[in-house]
Amino acid sequence: MRWIDNGKTVCSKVYGPLIRSFLRSIEYPVLYVALDTSIIQDRFCSIWVNVLIGSCALSLAWKVLLSESASVSFEQYLPVLEAAREFLPPDREIFFLADQGFGHEELVRWLSSQGWRWRIRLCGRHAPLRMGGKAMIAYDLFRTLV
Repeated sequence: MRWIDNGKTVCSKVYGPLIRSFLRSIEYPVLYVALDTSIIQDRFCSIWVNVLIGSCALSLAWKVLLSESASVSFEQYLPVLEAAREFLPPDREIFFLADQGFGHEELVRWLSSQGWRWRIRLCGRHAPLRMGGKAMIAYDLFRTLV
């Protein structure tokens, strides 16, 4: 606990360069980035952005909210996405993955502006949203983006 409680220790100054160096060194042409939320003790909602390396997930950025719901708005998770983006090598293709609950028009616009490919799973009768070389839109909300 001494290390965590030490005001002179700035996690981003240690963690940031280490993660950037690691991601540059791996020889994956495509990096898969996943956004997810979890409920902790029925009182908190954690928002996570991870890069998937083999069968492991390496956390790039996270935020904890006082909330009993895992549903979060684009405005709540955008800062987490922006923080995670800072760790990603600029010369790599990024493929973004998200589960239901992240089918926001603003997210699709942001991902497109970053040049990221993406797949968002929607619940019910809707097929997964995916975008590669050409957009394949499965949800009426995103028709304006095509």
